[in-house]
Amino acid sequence: MRITAGLQVIALVSTSFLGCAGATPNLSPPQMQNPGLGNAPRSQTQPVADATPAVKPEDLAPSEEISAKPGTFFAQPYVQFLPFEDDPKSGSGILINYQLTGINPKSTLSIEWRPAGSGDWKPAKGPKSTKVWGPAGVDAHTIIQQQLTGLPAGAWVDYRFVSGKETVFQSRCKTRPAAGQSQKVVIFGDCGAGTPESKLIAMEASKIKADYAVLTGDIVYSKGRASEYKTNFWPVFNANAADPKVGGPLLRSTVTVPAPGNHDIRSTTLDKFQDGFAYFLYWGLPTNGYDFPNGSTSATQLGGDAALQATYKAAAGAAFPNAANYSITVGDVHWTILDANPNVEWTDAKLLAWLEADLTAAAKSPWRFVAFHHPPFNSSVEHFTNQWMRVLSETFHKHKVQMIWNGHVHNYQRTHPLVFHPTAKVAKDGTVAGTFDLDQKYDPVKGGKPSGEIYVVTGAGGAGLYKKVSDKEPKLQPFTSKLVNDIHSFTVADITREKLVVRQIDANGKELDTFIVQREEKK
Repeated sequence: MRITAGLQVIALVSTSFLGCAGATPNLSPPQMQNPGLGNAPRSQTQPVADATPAVKPEDLAPSEEISAKPGTFFAQPYVQFLPFEDDPKSGSGILINYQLTGINPKSTLSIEWRPAGSGDWKPAKGPKSTKVWGPAGVDAHTIIQQQLTGLPAGAWVDYRFVSGKETVFQSRCKTRPAAGQSQKVVIFGDCGAGTPESKLIAMEASKIKADYAVLTGDIVYSKGRASEYKTNFWPVFNANAADPKVGGPLLRSTVTVPAPGNHDIRSTTLDKFQDGFAYFLYWGLPTNGYDFPNGSTSATQLGGDAALQATYKAAAGAAFPNAANYSITVGDVHWTILDANPNVEWTDAKLLAWLEADLTAAAKSPWRFVAFHHPPFNSSVEHFTNQWMRVLSETFHKHKVQMIWNGHVHNYQRTHPLVFHPTAKVAKDGTVAGTFDLDQKYDPVKGGKPSGEIYVVTGAGGAGLYKKVSDKEPKLQPFTSKLVNDIHSFTVADITREKLVVRQIDANGKELDTFIVQREEKK
Protein backbone atom coordinates (compact mmCIF):
# COMPACT_ATOMS: atom_id res chain seq x y z
CA MET A 1 0.00 0.00 0.00
CA ARG A 2 1.38 3.41 -0.95
CA ILE A 3 0.17 6.61 0.69
CA THR A 4 1.12 10.21 -0.04
CA ALA A 5 1.70 12.32 3.07
CA GLY A 6 1.70 16.07 3.45
CA LEU A 7 -0.30 16.79 0.27
CA GLN A 8 -3.68 15.45 1.41
CA VAL A 9 -3.56 13.07 -1.56
CA ILE A 10 -4.03 9.38 -0.77
CA ALA A 11 -3.83 6.31 -2.96
CA LEU A 12 -4.77 2.92 -1.53
CA VAL A 13 -4.15 -0.41 -3.11
CA SER A 14 -6.40 -2.08 -0.53
CA THR A 15 -9.79 -0.88 0.67
CA SER A 16 -9.08 -1.98 4.22
CA PHE A 17 -7.42 0.31 6.73
CA LEU A 18 -6.79 -0.53 10.37
CA GLY A 19 -9.73 -2.88 10.28
CA CYS A 20 -12.13 -0.27 8.85
CA ALA A 21 -13.18 -1.25 5.34
CA GLY A 22 -13.18 1.66 2.97
CA ALA A 23 -12.02 4.15 5.63
CA THR A 24 -10.09 7.17 4.43
CA PRO A 25 -6.78 7.62 6.24
CA ASN A 26 -6.34 10.98 7.94
CA LEU A 27 -2.93 12.42 7.22
CA SER A 28 -3.71 15.90 8.45
CA PRO A 29 -2.40 16.97 11.86
CA PRO A 30 -4.60 15.38 14.54
CA GLN A 31 -6.95 17.59 16.54
CA MET A 32 -7.16 17.40 20.30
CA GLN A 33 -9.17 14.58 21.77
CA ASN A 34 -8.74 11.93 24.46
CA PRO A 35 -10.48 8.77 23.31
CA GLY A 36 -8.75 6.41 25.76
CA LEU A 37 -7.36 4.23 22.98
CA GLY A 38 -5.17 2.47 25.51
CA ASN A 39 -8.21 0.55 26.67
CA ALA A 40 -8.12 -1.63 23.56
CA PRO A 41 -7.78 -5.39 24.18
CA ARG A 42 -4.29 -6.32 25.30
CA SER A 43 -2.36 -9.47 24.56
CA GLN A 44 -2.46 -12.13 27.28
CA THR A 45 0.25 -14.35 25.86
CA GLN A 46 3.94 -13.92 26.47
CA PRO A 47 5.96 -15.69 23.80
CA VAL A 48 9.67 -15.92 24.40
CA ALA A 49 12.66 -16.18 22.13
CA ASP A 50 13.56 -19.70 21.05
CA ALA A 51 17.04 -19.71 22.59
CA THR A 52 18.06 -19.14 26.18
CA PRO A 53 21.26 -17.78 27.68
CA ALA A 54 23.75 -20.30 29.03
CA VAL A 55 23.01 -19.15 32.58
CA LYS A 56 19.79 -17.45 33.65
CA PRO A 57 19.95 -15.00 36.55
CA GLU A 58 17.52 -17.13 38.54
CA ASP A 59 19.88 -20.12 38.23
CA LEU A 60 22.67 -18.30 40.05
CA ALA A 61 23.31 -18.03 43.75
CA PRO A 62 21.46 -14.99 45.09
CA SER A 63 23.33 -11.72 44.68
CA GLU A 64 24.58 -10.25 47.94
CA GLU A 65 23.50 -6.68 47.35
CA ILE A 66 25.10 -4.06 49.59
CA SER A 67 24.11 -0.42 49.30
CA ALA A 68 26.45 2.33 50.38
CA LYS A 69 25.92 4.31 53.55
CA PRO A 70 24.77 7.89 52.99
CA GLY A 71 27.72 10.13 52.21
CA THR A 72 29.92 7.40 50.72
CA PHE A 73 29.14 8.46 47.16
CA PHE A 74 27.82 11.59 45.50
CA ALA A 75 26.07 9.12 43.17
CA GLN A 76 26.16 5.36 43.73
CA PRO A 77 27.83 3.13 41.10
CA TYR A 78 26.21 2.41 37.74
CA VAL A 79 27.48 0.29 34.87
CA GLN A 80 27.97 0.55 31.11
CA PHE A 81 29.62 -1.48 28.36
CA LEU A 82 33.30 -0.72 27.86
CA PRO A 83 33.83 0.29 24.20
CA PHE A 84 35.66 -2.28 22.07
CA GLU A 85 38.55 0.09 21.53
CA ASP A 86 39.27 -0.01 25.28
CA ASP A 87 39.02 -3.82 25.54
CA PRO A 88 40.08 -5.22 22.16
CA LYS A 89 41.01 -8.70 23.39
CA SER A 90 37.61 -9.78 24.72
CA GLY A 91 35.26 -6.86 24.07
CA SER A 92 33.36 -7.88 27.20
CA GLY A 93 34.65 -5.25 29.61
CA ILE A 94 32.46 -3.22 31.93
CA LEU A 95 32.77 0.47 32.80
CA ILE A 96 31.90 1.21 36.41
CA ASN A 97 30.87 4.82 36.94
CA TYR A 98 30.66 6.43 40.37
CA GLN A 99 30.82 9.92 41.81
CA LEU A 100 32.47 11.29 44.93
CA THR A 101 31.76 14.58 46.67
CA GLY A 102 34.46 17.22 46.29
CA ILE A 103 37.30 17.87 43.89
CA ASN A 104 39.59 14.84 43.58
CA PRO A 105 38.94 13.75 47.17
CA LYS A 106 41.24 11.28 48.86
CA SER A 107 39.60 7.87 48.74
CA THR A 108 40.45 4.43 50.10
CA LEU A 109 37.94 2.73 47.81
CA SER A 110 39.07 -0.13 45.57
CA ILE A 111 37.02 -2.23 43.15
CA GLU A 112 36.98 -6.03 42.86
CA TRP A 113 35.02 -8.56 40.83
CA ARG A 114 34.33 -12.29 40.62
CA PRO A 115 32.10 -14.71 38.65
CA ALA A 116 28.58 -14.34 39.99
CA GLY A 117 28.04 -16.07 43.30
CA SER A 118 31.38 -17.83 43.69
CA GLY A 119 35.13 -17.71 43.23
CA ASP A 120 37.86 -15.44 44.49
CA TRP A 121 37.58 -11.70 44.24
CA LYS A 122 39.99 -10.13 41.75
CA PRO A 123 41.18 -6.53 41.68
CA ALA A 124 39.90 -4.31 38.90
CA LYS A 125 42.23 -4.14 35.93
CA GLY A 126 42.24 -1.36 33.41
CA PRO A 127 42.69 2.39 33.55
CA LYS A 128 40.65 4.76 35.65
CA SER A 129 39.64 8.23 34.50
CA THR A 130 38.30 11.18 36.44
CA LYS A 131 36.32 14.28 35.60
CA VAL A 132 35.92 17.15 38.04
CA TRP A 133 32.77 19.26 37.89
CA GLY A 134 31.71 22.05 40.20
CA PRO A 135 29.29 24.30 38.34
CA ALA A 136 26.85 26.64 40.01
CA GLY A 137 23.68 24.78 40.93
CA VAL A 138 25.25 21.60 42.30
CA ASP A 139 27.98 20.67 44.78
CA ALA A 140 31.41 20.07 43.31
CA HIS A 141 31.98 16.39 42.62
CA THR A 142 34.37 14.03 40.91
CA ILE A 143 33.13 11.58 38.27
CA ILE A 144 35.21 8.41 38.17
CA GLN A 145 35.10 5.71 35.50
CA GLN A 146 36.89 2.44 36.27
CA GLN A 147 37.41 -0.12 33.54
CA LEU A 148 36.93 -3.80 34.30
CA THR A 149 38.68 -5.88 31.63
CA GLY A 150 39.38 -9.56 31.12
CA LEU A 151 35.81 -10.55 31.94
CA PRO A 152 34.02 -13.54 30.38
CA ALA A 153 31.53 -12.69 27.62
CA GLY A 154 27.82 -12.87 28.33
CA ALA A 155 28.37 -13.76 31.97
CA TRP A 156 26.96 -12.46 35.23
CA VAL A 157 29.64 -11.00 37.48
CA ASP A 158 29.63 -9.60 40.98
CA TYR A 159 31.51 -6.37 41.66
CA ARG A 160 32.14 -4.57 44.91
CA PHE A 161 33.75 -1.50 46.44
CA VAL A 162 36.06 -2.16 49.36
CA SER A 163 37.47 0.28 51.91
CA GLY A 164 40.11 -1.46 54.00
CA LYS A 165 38.47 -4.74 54.95
CA GLU A 166 34.92 -3.46 54.67
CA THR A 167 32.70 -3.98 51.63
CA VAL A 168 30.81 -0.69 51.27
CA PHE A 169 28.90 -1.50 48.06
CA GLN A 170 28.19 -4.66 46.07
CA SER A 171 26.03 -5.56 43.09
CA ARG A 172 25.82 -7.86 40.06
CA CYS A 173 25.62 -7.16 36.32
CA LYS A 174 26.03 -8.99 33.03
CA THR A 175 28.89 -8.52 30.59
CA ARG A 176 28.42 -7.93 26.88
CA PRO A 177 26.87 -10.98 25.18
CA ALA A 178 28.98 -12.69 22.54
CA ALA A 179 27.75 -13.34 19.01
CA GLY A 180 25.27 -16.21 19.02
CA GLN A 181 24.18 -15.69 22.62
CA SER A 182 20.59 -14.66 23.28
CA GLN A 183 19.99 -11.36 25.02
CA LYS A 184 17.26 -9.50 26.86
CA VAL A 185 16.95 -5.71 26.65
CA VAL A 186 14.71 -3.17 28.35
CA ILE A 187 14.01 0.02 26.38
CA PHE A 188 12.26 3.22 27.45
CA GLY A 189 12.65 6.98 27.57
CA ASP A 190 11.24 10.18 29.06
CA CYS A 191 11.84 8.82 32.51
CA GLY A 192 13.69 10.96 35.08
CA ALA A 193 10.73 13.17 35.96
CA GLY A 194 10.51 12.50 39.68
CA THR A 195 6.97 11.15 39.36
CA PRO A 196 5.36 8.19 41.15
CA GLU A 197 5.08 6.53 37.72
CA SER A 198 8.81 6.79 37.09
CA LYS A 199 9.38 4.92 40.34
CA LEU A 200 7.06 2.14 39.22
CA ILE A 201 8.84 1.88 35.86
CA ALA A 202 12.24 1.76 37.60
CA MET A 203 11.01 -0.98 39.91
CA GLU A 204 9.43 -3.12 37.19
CA ALA A 205 12.35 -2.67 34.76
CA SER A 206 14.86 -3.68 37.43
CA LYS A 207 12.90 -6.90 38.09
CA ILE A 208 13.39 -7.99 34.45
CA LYS A 209 17.11 -8.68 35.09
CA ALA A 210 17.91 -7.64 31.52
CA ASP A 211 21.33 -7.86 29.95
CA TYR A 212 21.21 -4.12 29.29
CA ALA A 213 18.90 -1.12 29.03
CA VAL A 214 18.57 1.41 26.20
CA LEU A 215 17.25 4.86 27.14
CA THR A 216 15.58 6.67 24.25
CA GLY A 217 16.24 10.18 25.52
CA ASP A 218 14.88 12.77 27.96
CA ILE A 219 16.71 10.95 30.69
CA VAL A 220 16.10 13.78 33.19
CA TYR A 221 13.65 16.65 33.37
CA SER A 222 13.53 19.31 32.54
CA LYS A 223 16.88 20.90 31.71
CA GLY A 224 19.34 18.01 31.68
CA ARG A 225 21.00 19.37 34.81
CA ALA A 226 23.29 17.61 37.28
CA SER A 227 20.97 18.74 40.07
CA GLU A 228 18.08 17.00 38.30
CA TYR A 229 20.04 13.76 38.05
CA LYS A 230 20.63 14.13 41.79
CA THR A 231 16.93 14.43 42.63
CA ASN A 232 14.98 12.78 39.78
CA PHE A 233 17.19 10.04 38.35
CA TRP A 234 19.88 8.50 40.54
CA PRO A 235 17.63 7.94 43.61
CA VAL A 236 14.87 6.42 41.45
CA PHE A 237 16.62 4.34 38.80
CA ASN A 238 19.52 3.39 41.09
CA ALA A 239 17.50 2.86 44.25
CA ASN A 240 18.80 0.49 46.90
CA ALA A 241 15.89 -1.92 46.45
CA ALA A 242 12.82 -2.47 44.28
CA ASP A 243 10.16 -0.40 45.99
CA PRO A 244 7.07 1.15 44.35
CA LYS A 245 7.48 4.27 46.46
CA VAL A 246 11.18 4.69 45.68
CA GLY A 247 12.19 2.99 42.40
CA GLY A 248 14.53 0.12 41.58
CA PRO A 249 18.25 -0.80 41.45
CA LEU A 250 18.33 -0.79 37.64
CA LEU A 251 21.48 1.20 36.90
CA ARG A 252 23.82 -0.71 39.22
CA SER A 253 22.70 -4.10 37.87
CA THR A 254 21.86 -3.39 34.23
CA VAL A 255 24.32 -1.93 31.73
CA THR A 256 22.90 1.30 30.28
CA VAL A 257 23.08 2.57 26.67
CA PRO A 258 21.73 6.17 26.58
CA ALA A 259 20.48 8.32 23.71
CA PRO A 260 20.16 12.10 24.11
CA GLY A 261 16.81 13.89 24.04
CA ASN A 262 15.87 17.53 23.83
CA HIS A 263 15.59 17.80 27.63
CA ASP A 264 19.10 16.36 27.91
CA ILE A 265 21.10 18.54 25.54
CA ARG A 266 18.84 21.22 24.03
CA SER A 267 16.62 22.66 26.76
CA THR A 268 18.96 25.20 28.33
CA THR A 269 22.18 27.17 27.95
CA LEU A 270 25.17 27.49 30.26
CA ASP A 271 24.40 31.10 31.09
CA LYS A 272 21.03 29.94 32.50
CA PHE A 273 22.14 26.72 34.21
CA GLN A 274 25.82 25.95 34.50
CA ASP A 275 25.08 22.38 35.56
CA GLY A 276 23.21 21.68 32.31
CA PHE A 277 24.32 19.23 29.62
CA ALA A 278 25.16 16.61 32.26
CA TYR A 279 24.64 13.91 29.62
CA PHE A 280 28.16 14.39 28.23
CA LEU A 281 29.79 14.09 31.67
CA TYR A 282 27.82 11.38 33.38
CA TRP A 283 27.77 8.71 30.69
CA GLY A 284 30.84 6.79 29.51
CA LEU A 285 30.21 6.87 25.78
CA PRO A 286 32.04 5.47 22.73
CA THR A 287 34.06 8.05 20.82
CA ASN A 288 33.20 6.72 17.35
CA GLY A 289 30.59 9.39 16.64
CA TYR A 290 30.69 11.97 13.89
CA ASP A 291 33.56 14.42 14.36
CA PHE A 292 31.81 17.77 14.15
CA PRO A 293 33.87 20.56 12.57
CA ASN A 294 34.29 23.76 14.55
CA GLY A 295 31.27 25.99 14.28
CA SER A 296 28.91 23.24 13.14
CA THR A 297 25.32 24.13 13.96
CA SER A 298 24.49 20.41 14.02
CA ALA A 299 26.62 20.01 17.15
CA THR A 300 25.07 20.63 20.56
CA GLN A 301 24.97 24.37 21.24
CA LEU A 302 26.05 25.28 24.78
CA GLY A 303 25.33 29.00 24.85
CA GLY A 304 26.90 31.19 27.51
CA ASP A 305 30.16 33.10 27.28
CA ALA A 306 33.54 31.75 26.24
CA ALA A 307 34.70 31.19 29.81
CA LEU A 308 31.67 29.10 30.73
CA GLN A 309 32.03 27.04 27.59
CA ALA A 310 35.74 26.47 28.19
CA THR A 311 35.10 25.29 31.75
CA TYR A 312 32.39 22.91 30.63
CA LYS A 313 34.41 21.50 27.74
CA ALA A 314 37.40 20.88 29.99
CA ALA A 315 35.19 18.84 32.30
CA ALA A 316 33.37 16.93 29.53
CA GLY A 317 36.54 16.06 27.63
CA ALA A 318 36.35 14.06 24.41
CA ALA A 319 32.67 13.22 24.86
CA PHE A 320 31.52 16.70 23.87
CA PRO A 321 30.01 17.12 21.35
CA ASN A 322 30.67 14.01 19.29
CA ALA A 323 29.16 11.46 21.70
CA ALA A 324 25.66 12.71 20.91
CA ASN A 325 25.97 10.17 18.06
CA TYR A 326 27.72 6.83 18.41
CA SER A 327 27.35 3.13 17.79
CA ILE A 328 27.95 -0.02 19.77
CA THR A 329 27.74 -3.70 18.86
CA VAL A 330 26.30 -6.01 21.51
CA GLY A 331 26.61 -9.61 20.40
CA ASP A 332 24.28 -10.11 17.43
CA VAL A 333 22.88 -6.56 17.63
CA HIS A 334 24.43 -3.40 16.25
CA TRP A 335 23.01 -0.26 17.84
CA THR A 336 23.34 3.15 16.21
CA ILE A 337 22.48 6.01 18.56
CA LEU A 338 21.58 9.35 16.97
CA ASP A 339 20.94 12.92 18.06
CA ALA A 340 17.52 13.74 16.64
CA ASN A 341 17.27 17.32 17.90
CA PRO A 342 16.05 19.77 15.24
CA ASN A 343 19.37 21.61 14.93
CA VAL A 344 21.00 18.42 13.56
CA GLU A 345 20.94 18.48 9.77
CA TRP A 346 20.76 14.83 8.76
CA THR A 347 20.75 15.71 5.07
CA ASP A 348 24.24 17.18 5.46
CA ALA A 349 26.46 15.11 3.16
CA LYS A 350 29.27 14.52 5.66
CA LEU A 351 27.02 13.70 8.58
CA LEU A 352 24.98 11.34 6.43
CA ALA A 353 28.21 9.74 5.17
CA TRP A 354 29.15 8.95 8.78
CA LEU A 355 25.80 7.23 9.31
CA GLU A 356 26.08 5.32 6.02
CA ALA A 357 29.59 4.17 6.92
CA ASP A 358 28.45 3.00 10.35
CA LEU A 359 25.55 0.98 8.95
CA THR A 360 27.70 -0.41 6.14
CA ALA A 361 30.24 -1.63 8.67
CA ALA A 362 27.40 -3.36 10.54
CA ALA A 363 26.17 -5.25 7.47
CA LYS A 364 27.20 -8.62 8.91
CA SER A 365 25.43 -8.08 12.22
CA PRO A 366 22.27 -10.21 12.29
CA TRP A 367 20.32 -7.31 13.79
CA ARG A 368 20.69 -3.59 13.12
CA PHE A 369 18.78 -1.28 15.45
CA VAL A 370 18.71 2.52 15.55
CA ALA A 371 17.64 4.53 18.59
CA PHE A 372 16.95 8.26 18.79
CA HIS A 373 14.57 10.52 20.64
CA HIS A 374 12.15 12.26 18.24
CA PRO A 375 9.82 9.79 16.47
CA PRO A 376 9.31 10.38 12.74
CA PHE A 377 5.93 8.61 12.83
CA ASN A 378 3.49 9.50 15.59
CA SER A 379 -0.30 9.55 15.93
CA SER A 380 -0.47 11.81 18.98
CA VAL A 381 -1.35 15.50 18.85
CA GLU A 382 1.78 16.29 20.83
CA HIS A 383 4.88 16.58 18.66
CA PHE A 384 2.97 15.46 15.56
CA THR A 385 4.90 17.89 13.34
CA ASN A 386 8.32 16.77 14.65
CA GLN A 387 8.86 14.72 11.52
CA TRP A 388 12.36 15.77 10.46
CA MET A 389 13.94 12.36 11.08
CA ARG A 390 11.77 10.96 8.26
CA VAL A 391 14.56 12.02 5.91
CA LEU A 392 16.54 8.96 7.09
CA SER A 393 13.87 6.35 6.35
CA GLU A 394 15.29 5.37 2.97
CA THR A 395 18.80 5.19 4.47
CA PHE A 396 17.57 2.79 7.14
CA HIS A 397 15.84 0.68 4.52
CA LYS A 398 18.88 0.65 2.24
CA HIS A 399 21.03 -0.75 5.04
CA LYS A 400 18.39 -3.25 6.20
CA VAL A 401 17.83 -1.79 9.62
CA GLN A 402 15.07 -3.84 11.22
CA MET A 403 13.93 -1.69 14.17
CA ILE A 404 13.92 1.99 15.12
CA TRP A 405 13.29 2.90 18.78
CA ASN A 406 12.12 6.37 19.84
CA GLY A 407 10.84 8.35 22.83
CA HIS A 408 9.71 12.02 23.06
CA VAL A 409 6.00 11.18 22.78
CA HIS A 410 4.88 10.02 26.23
CA ASN A 411 3.04 6.83 25.36
CA TYR A 412 3.56 3.58 23.45
CA GLN A 413 3.15 3.33 19.68
CA ARG A 414 4.12 0.75 17.07
CA THR A 415 3.97 1.27 13.33
CA HIS A 416 3.24 -1.15 10.56
CA PRO A 417 6.47 -2.11 8.79
CA LEU A 418 7.08 0.84 6.48
CA VAL A 419 9.37 2.70 4.13
CA PHE A 420 8.89 6.44 3.75
CA HIS A 421 9.99 8.23 0.58
CA PRO A 422 10.46 11.99 1.09
CA THR A 423 9.30 14.18 -1.78
CA ALA A 424 10.29 17.52 -0.25
CA LYS A 425 12.70 19.05 2.24
CA VAL A 426 11.82 19.49 5.89
CA ALA A 427 9.22 22.27 6.12
CA LYS A 428 9.51 25.15 8.58
CA ASP A 429 7.01 23.47 10.89
CA GLY A 430 9.06 20.25 10.91
CA THR A 431 6.80 18.21 8.64
CA VAL A 432 8.09 16.20 5.69
CA ALA A 433 5.95 15.43 2.62
CA GLY A 434 6.34 12.05 0.96
CA THR A 435 4.85 8.65 0.30
CA PHE A 436 4.59 5.52 2.43
CA ASP A 437 5.01 1.88 1.53
CA LEU A 438 3.15 0.03 4.29
CA ASP A 439 3.33 -3.71 4.88
CA GLN A 440 -0.11 -4.60 6.24
CA LYS A 441 0.33 -8.30 5.55
CA TYR A 442 2.81 -8.62 8.41
CA ASP A 443 1.21 -10.45 11.33
CA PRO A 444 2.73 -9.25 14.62
CA VAL A 445 1.48 -12.32 16.51
CA LYS A 446 2.61 -15.02 14.08
CA GLY A 447 5.72 -13.10 13.20
CA GLY A 448 7.61 -13.17 9.94
CA LYS A 449 10.07 -10.97 8.11
CA PRO A 450 8.49 -7.53 7.63
CA SER A 451 8.71 -5.62 4.38
CA GLY A 452 10.01 -2.37 5.80
CA GLU A 453 11.08 -1.13 9.21
CA ILE A 454 9.05 -1.06 12.42
CA TYR A 455 9.21 2.15 14.46
CA VAL A 456 8.43 1.91 18.16
CA VAL A 457 7.73 4.88 20.42
CA THR A 458 8.51 3.86 24.01
CA GLY A 459 8.30 7.21 25.74
CA ALA A 460 6.05 6.34 28.67
CA GLY A 461 8.88 5.98 31.19
CA GLY A 462 7.54 8.35 33.83
CA ALA A 463 6.81 11.81 32.45
CA GLY A 464 3.18 12.89 32.05
CA LEU A 465 1.28 10.84 29.46
CA TYR A 466 0.22 12.20 26.07
CA LYS A 467 -3.38 11.05 25.57
CA LYS A 468 -4.65 13.26 22.74
CA VAL A 469 -5.09 11.98 19.18
CA SER A 470 -7.23 13.08 16.26
CA ASP A 471 -10.92 13.80 16.70
CA LYS A 472 -11.47 12.65 13.13
CA GLU A 473 -11.92 9.11 11.87
CA PRO A 474 -9.74 7.14 11.75
CA LYS A 475 -8.18 8.42 14.96
CA LEU A 476 -4.77 6.92 14.20
CA GLN A 477 -2.50 7.76 11.31
CA PRO A 478 -2.40 5.01 8.65
CA PHE A 479 1.12 3.97 9.59
CA THR A 480 0.18 3.27 13.22
CA SER A 481 -0.63 -0.33 14.12
CA LYS A 482 -0.86 -0.03 17.91
CA LEU A 483 -1.14 2.82 20.43
CA VAL A 484 -1.48 2.65 24.22
CA ASN A 485 -1.77 6.07 25.82
CA ASP A 486 -3.49 5.56 29.16
CA ILE A 487 -0.69 4.00 31.24
CA HIS A 488 3.07 4.28 31.65
CA SER A 489 5.12 1.42 30.22
CA PHE A 490 8.47 0.11 29.00
CA THR A 491 9.69 -2.31 26.34
CA VAL A 492 11.29 -5.73 26.80
CA ALA A 493 13.03 -7.30 23.79
CA ASP A 494 14.17 -10.94 23.77
CA ILE A 495 16.66 -11.46 20.95
CA THR A 496 18.18 -14.53 19.37
CA ARG A 497 20.09 -14.68 16.10
CA GLU A 498 16.91 -15.50 14.18
CA LYS A 499 14.06 -14.03 16.18
CA LEU A 500 13.05 -10.85 18.00
CA VAL A 501 10.18 -11.00 20.51
CA VAL A 502 9.04 -7.61 21.82
CA ARG A 503 6.66 -7.06 24.72
CA GLN A 504 5.36 -3.79 26.12
CA ILE A 505 4.95 -3.96 29.91
CA ASP A 506 2.98 -1.44 31.93
CA ALA A 507 3.89 0.15 35.25
CA ASN A 508 2.05 -2.65 37.07
CA GLY A 509 3.92 -5.43 35.28
CA LYS A 510 1.07 -6.30 32.90
CA GLU A 511 1.60 -6.96 29.21
CA LEU A 512 0.13 -4.41 26.78
CA ASP A 513 1.41 -5.59 23.40
CA THR A 514 3.51 -8.33 21.83
CA PHE A 515 5.00 -8.69 18.39
CA ILE A 516 7.51 -11.03 16.76
CA VAL A 517 10.02 -10.33 14.00
CA GLN A 518 11.87 -13.06 12.14
CA ARG A 519 15.21 -12.10 10.66
CA GLU A 520 14.58 -14.33 7.66
CA GLU A 521 11.34 -15.48 6.06
CA LYS A 522 9.65 -18.33 7.93
CA LYS A 523 9.96 -21.61 6.00
